[in-house]
Amino acid sequence: MARCFVSVDIKDEGVLDRIAWVQERLAIDGVKPVERENLHFTLKFLDELDNDQIGLIDRKLASITSVPKFKIRMVGVGAFPNMEHINIIWVGGESAELIELAHMIRKLTEGAGDEKGFIPHLTIARVKWVRDKKELIRIVQEIGGIELGTVSVSEFNLKHSTLGPDHPTYTILKSYMLGGAV
Repeated sequence: MARCFVSVDIKDEGVLDRIAWVQERLAIDGVKPVERENLHFTLKFLDELDNDQIGLIDRKLASITSVPKFKIRMVGVGAFPNMEHINIIWVGGESAELIELAHMIRKLTEGAGDEKGFIPHLTIARVKWVRDKKELIRIVQEIGGIELGTVSVSEFNLKHSTLGPDHPTYTILKSYMLGGAV
């Protein structure tokens, strides 16, 4: 059994550097930044899959051939579930095409994993506890409207997640190329 999900990874070094700057601003006790190599938009969390299920999901994802390459505007910093109970700090992604791709993937993989609605966000930090909640809220609000740039998307991935003591390790099982110009 493998813990799997479908993602769009962030590879643009300039945008990754700006995200690292935001993560540095959030560097207070209890806030753990997501590792640079793990930054991605989760299009669908599939949960635990066996090899047959992975093969079926792979065939379904490979059928997505009509989606052209697109761009995501990286803008805004916020928190889930809300500012009073911060568990996740995220950067927003504005892209109608990203939302459409996630919708297609969710429809093709109905019954596997998470069936919650898609909210385009990139998790940049996790909060287990925080010593100074007011300071964290102040920082998130201060940088809330930040523009981090635009990333080009030419593929999405089926990934395996291995949970570790410090952070998860993600392995790409299969990449799916998008068509057309960006």
